[in-house]
Amino acid sequence: MRPTRAVKDSRGSAPRPRGRPRSLEARRAILRAAHALLKEGGVSALTIEGIAARAGVGKPTIYRSWPNAHAVAMAALMEGLEAPAAPQRPAASAMAALRAQLREVAQVFSTPLGRN
Repeated sequence: MRPTRAVKDSRGSAPRPRGRPRSLEARRAILRAAHALLKEGGVSALTIEGIAARAGVGKPTIYRSWPNAHAVAMAALMEGLEAPAAPQRPAASAMAALRAQLREVAQVFSTPLGRN
């Protein structure tokens, strides 16, 4: 058997990856489900089966992006940190900006959701 190699298409771009493209809608549903389950029962009650059932996806859909329930939990928590809740004023310095970011992270992890 010969090894396979990537062959560029006629436009010179790299070939598309195999399989069905990842669904952004499924990812959002998974993260929303994980977030809701974390609020209800904490990290100890979070399972891939529970996330899949709540999100309406199969377990393989979750495992394609995350290795376990704890990784999904971390992604769900981090998703909330990526977009600030309100527009922020420009920081006076890099240190002030860092302090503001650290306060946001501390605020998330001080909630019941972040402590579990």
